[in-house]
Amino acid sequence: MEEKIYQNFDQPQDNPLEIIPDKKIATSELKPINKLSLSPKITLLIILGAIIFVLFLLSLVITQSRNSANKSTNIIPSITPVPTVTDSNTNYSLIPSPYQIDFQKINNYSSQDLNLPIPQIDTTVGQ
Repeated sequence: MEEKIYQNFDQPQDNPLEIIPDKKIATSELKPINKLSLSPKITLLIILGAIIFVLFLLSLVITQSRNSANKSTNIIPSITPVPTVTDSNTNYSLIPSPYQIDFQKINNYSSQDLNLPIPQIDTTVGQ
């Protein structure tokens, strides 16, 4: 009767805890691993992230320079004069002649004090 060997023939060693360098593992370790072999999506993501970071830094610099420029100038705004009309007839010369009489009537009505009563406020609105 033949002896049945129950040992796994795929492993050339008898003790599985003993470490013997395998020829397949040794040859794969000798191959140079290219760490920069990234997919195009990842490289695009890295490039866009770098662009966003540079734009962020640029915006910080511009904001700081604008703030310092605004503090250093201290410009006092000047008041622009309001145009006043001294002669009311000069305005009527700018209005076309068929409408000048109507505008004079409106001006006469607005110059009178009408003494209209103050409108009452309805306090029940919105309740």
